[in-house]
Amino acid sequence: MSFLLRWWKPIAVILLIASFYFGGMYQGHHGEVQRQAVKHSKQVVKDQKAVTRRAEVRSHVEQETQKLPEAPIQRIGDADPVTAAGKLRAWARDKDK
Repeated sequence: MSFLLRWWKPIAVILLIASFYFGGMYQGHHGEVQRQAVKHSKQVVKDQKAVTRRAEVRSHVEQETQKLPEAPIQRIGDADPVTAAGKLRAWARDKDK
């Protein structure tokens, strides 16, 4: 009994310091886990915004494409040289040479 009466304060101080140390380690680890979770959440939101943006751009392009008039079908051999088909014909002929 006299041992406890004489050493209770140093033991209490050691236990208090140990609890702060181990509690801080736990909170530090827990804080790191939370920071990683927040970072992951931000990345997921960023990825979702990119997917949404791509879908919006694709929809816009499709809408604008629908507004274009239908081009008449051209044979490459009869195509005007300033059209894409005419340029393809010239390119194909130059490639054969």
